[in-house]
Amino acid sequence: MPNLTPDLLIWLASVPLIALLHELGHAMAAGPAGYRVTSFGVGHGKPLLRWRTRSGTIVYLGRWLVTGGLCVDIPVDPVASRRWLYNSGGLLMQAALVPLLWWGAQTVAVLEYVHAFN
Repeated sequence: MPNLTPDLLIWLASVPLIALLHELGHAMAAGPAGYRVTSFGVGHGKPLLRWRTRSGTIVYLGRWLVTGGLCVDIPVDPVASRRWLYNSGGLLMQAALVPLLWWGAQTVAVLEYVHAFN
């Protein structure tokens, strides 16, 4: 069994979070592109948790959390010229997170540097 170091634990926690935010980017872009999200989740395999929202979207948390996620949509009033928006929604969300993650990494680095001298 691998040694559960703090770095490994951070990685195990961050992968589902990044997948959740990526899929949330697709879900947020679905409406403007003319699509309706039918299911949304993180992880694959047999669901650990599963529920249906008022709008009918199935939301789930799969058994294998570190394997990504899925956002499934159906066309309602598709706008062909905006399909790119849905497809790139996940990447746009991740790009928006870069400044936040950069700030967090710099803050941790500064705190470790200060702690080293105390």
